[in-house]
Amino acid sequence: MSGFEALAIGGGIAAVLLILGVPLAFVFMVIGTLGIFLIGGADEAMALLRLLPHRAAANYLLVALPMFLFFGYLAESTGYVHGSYVAARKWLGGFRGGLGVSTTVAAGMFGAATGSTVSSCALFGRISVPELRSAGYGKEISIGCVAAAG
Repeated sequence: MSGFEALAIGGGIAAVLLILGVPLAFVFMVIGTLGIFLIGGADEAMALLRLLPHRAAANYLLVALPMFLFFGYLAESTGYVHGSYVAARKWLGGFRGGLGVSTTVAAGMFGAATGSTVSSCALFGRISVPELRSAGYGKEISIGCVAAAG
């Protein structure tokens, strides 16, 4: 079977599954497996179904994820996040646009301390976006100041 025929069949099946309300992850799994089956054959599709779950679970980078989550929780509950935000605000708050700059600096400091810019953006999004909005910053600029640190 050609790649175009497999694409047409997979696209049709994906559309039907999405209309039926099947979650997107399962739709991708079904059409991916079906595409490999149609193009590569049954043996290759079954080999991938056996190997891929193990490869995903055996990713050693995921071992550190619980510690990042724990450190983020610890930093938020002890006040480190708020303290770094207040320190950066006092340091840079006197300049024009200083609140936005201090948000970016504090989120960058927290990201450097944890090693995870995603957790930094999540925490500072909850803390600094409301303060930036109340200080008159627009929605896009407020979110951009946090995202710039990540």
